[in-house]
Amino acid sequence: MLIESGILLFFLVTGLCIGSFLNVVIYRIPVALLAPGSEVFNIAWPPSHCCSCKSAIQKRDNIPVISWVLLKGRCRFCGSAISSRYPLMEVTTGVVFSLIGVWMVAFCGQNLLSTLPVLFLFAVLLCLVAIDVDHLLLPDSLVFTLLWGGLVFAVGGLTPVSLRDAVLGAVITWLFLSAVVLIFSVVRKKEGMGAGDIKLYGALGGWLGWQQMPALLVLSSVLGMLMFMLLKKRRVSDIDTDGHIYQVIPFGPAIATGGFSLYLIMLIRTLSS
Repeated sequence: MLIESGILLFFLVTGLCIGSFLNVVIYRIPVALLAPGSEVFNIAWPPSHCCSCKSAIQKRDNIPVISWVLLKGRCRFCGSAISSRYPLMEVTTGVVFSLIGVWMVAFCGQNLLSTLPVLFLFAVLLCLVAIDVDHLLLPDSLVFTLLWGGLVFAVGGLTPVSLRDAVLGAVITWLFLSAVVLIFSVVRKKEGMGAGDIKLYGALGGWLGWQQMPALLVLSSVLGMLMFMLLKKRRVSDIDTDGHIYQVIPFGPAIATGGFSLYLIMLIRTLSS
């Protein structure tokens, strides 16, 4: 019991810290892409600061979850509200890291290295989901990080798919969906799927292998339809080339949820065999 508690604490603290970093990624990448300015703005620069008064955040105010609670969700200097998303993302990452870590290390007897792929996959997908919900954007920097991460882990034999299946999954998926979208756009004179969605499918092909891609297409389509019906307030109106108004929602969350679910199923089967 003591060992399990130590593993839980390790992954919880790690997840909270990673979640704090993910908050930076989620906020800064869209700003750098959508509102580029003359000043250098990226993940590393400028240092953490209040978005309202621009005051630098002190180290004691940068402790995941705890600092937000002690500050009562307000900036120490100007009193402006700090979104509850920050501690929510940290807690979510901490809890998921803890569950995966305890399951794989304590109950399945895996080493810490074997947990890296699934934790990496979850972290990148979480960033993509949050950014897509906010901006209808799936940044190439994150999607390609996901793709190359899957291929690198496959090379090391740390994922349930072989390198051959991973490469075929990425290439075949991207080519197939690109062809389908091209045909759809020619016939219907409007875009059927965003380029970011196609790239995300391709990146997940590198994690799932080509065999699982039909299941991902079906599962994500069902999830996307459910989200479209439930998330009425998140729908965005757009106009196609014929002047018709149609509504869209971010499809990235459906693809990410389906992809991560299928990967977990593959991982469970692998560890159980």
